[in-house]
Amino acid sequence: MSKSRNPEKADTGKTKQQLVDELEALRSSEKLLANIFDNASDAIISIDGNQYITRFNEGAVQIFGYGAREMIGASLEALLPKRFRRQHTKHIENYRGSEDGSRLMNQRSELEGIRKDGTTFPARAAISKVVLDGETTLTVFLRDLSDFKIIEEKFRQSREELAHVARVGLLGEISASLAHELNQPLAAILTNAQVLKRQIQEVPDGPGEVNEVISDLIDDARRAAEVIKRLRALLKPGKNFVECVDLNQIAVEICELLSSEFIMRRISLTMEFEPDLPTVSADRVQMQQVLMNLLSNALDAMDGNDPDERYLLIRTSRAGSGGSLC
Repeated sequence: MSKSRNPEKADTGKTKQQLVDELEALRSSEKLLANIFDNASDAIISIDGNQYITRFNEGAVQIFGYGAREMIGASLEALLPKRFRRQHTKHIENYRGSEDGSRLMNQRSELEGIRKDGTTFPARAAISKVVLDGETTLTVFLRDLSDFKIIEEKFRQSREELAHVARVGLLGEISASLAHELNQPLAAILTNAQVLKRQIQEVPDGPGEVNEVISDLIDDARRAAEVIKRLRALLKPGKNFVECVDLNQIAVEICELLSSEFIMRRISLTMEFEPDLPTVSADRVQMQQVLMNLLSNALDAMDGNDPDERYLLIRTSRAGSGGSLC
């Protein structure tokens, strides 16, 4: 006599009601995932092994301007400017063929997307991979960085404006010494010009002495022009300009600007410069500003010391054996 079977049990050992409940839970889970997929503000785009789009969420619709239906079956390349297509396609192929399929959004890259109207925008993208029943599906998570870049640019401009204000304020504090520094070469120019005039009038046969005075006059004029040029560079706002700079020369220039300040504060200055110091790639004005800030802080810090204990050492040296960093 055969054993009777429970009509309420399936072959899996679960009742029909249990199977119905599990199926309903699965449908609810799929519905929840679909809602998350469609309502995400970032673009979520799934592609098959040939890089054709299989899913295109509402975030992607808002970012790129395409409808979901017109993008299903289209190539992912349609969403990238031409200059990015080859590199990004190769990157996706390498990722699809990698053995590590468990990584999720652990590599982000910045690129540009292109909208339906042809305009481009900065974006950050990441890729995840899922292998199911031998089929590989890649999902691209893409965020539009347009607003972020606008904020970043405004922050950069504000930072440059603050830096300019700091330079102007610092130079305002030492305006007396700067004016004195300018007066010295200008007074020398005037004196040499007067001597030159007298020598031309009184000693017309002395070209040697006249030439010597003229040389001094030219040197002093150049010195005054250089001082004015450095002041204008420090005061002038504008974009950064990176060039090859000599750190020893920058140190000398700033010390010359502050020489009267050293004298008035009775500070003994010593400069020890590394000979043949390699040039570096930097913004000259910013380097001058940094050094001027450091020296200004050093001068303020020594105000409370006795005059005989006010020593300032400026030293440059080479770290390692490398050459020019330009």
